[in-house]
Amino acid sequence: MKALLTLSIMLIATSSWAETCLHSIKPGTQKVTWTGYKFTEKAPVSGTFDKIIFTQKNGGAESMAELINSIEFVIDTNSTNTGNAARDTTLKKSIFGFLKNENTISGKFKNATQLDVVADLVINEEMELKLKLESDKGRLVATGALDLLQNGLKKSYDSVHSACKGLHIGEDGLSKTWSTVDIKIEADYEVKCSKGLMDSIKSWFS
Repeated sequence: MKALLTLSIMLIATSSWAETCLHSIKPGTQKVTWTGYKFTEKAPVSGTFDKIIFTQKNGGAESMAELINSIEFVIDTNSTNTGNAARDTTLKKSIFGFLKNENTISGKFKNATQLDVVADLVINEEMELKLKLESDKGRLVATGALDLLQNGLKKSYDSVHSACKGLHIGEDGLSKTWSTVDIKIEADYEVKCSKGLMDSIKSWFS
């Protein structure tokens, strides 16, 4: 009986000796910003999506890498917002109107390190997008670039270029719509730590 009690104490101590910290994304803080370019001089045009669903590991993850690798997301492309209603209508029809999964872009993260992460995207086809990863003051930021002509989105590119041809004439008199779109994904995170056995013992005698 004494041996069993000693073993139980040892197991409890082993499992709870150290401080435990859980990482999680703060709900409602996620944001996806895209930036396309027009004119030969490459003038930026940016927008966001008003409806994004993030899912993550229930209860939180024990490391930042585990947290990021647990994240999946669904974007409602019909919620694109550039601050210009006419432009939004053009984008919904010209770019997102050619998606196989109507009004939806989905994805998940994998292979996260301190420097980068890979996003598995499902747009017209499955693709991998490598993103640079930064973490600062409770904010995660992933950035990368998507080329519409190299990722099964040529119809979308041709359509938006045709629709905006007259609007994309620069100072050189040429109409230019760049196929590269920069992507920025952001979210706030928090880390909650619980005291381990040693910290609890210290607090008893403090």
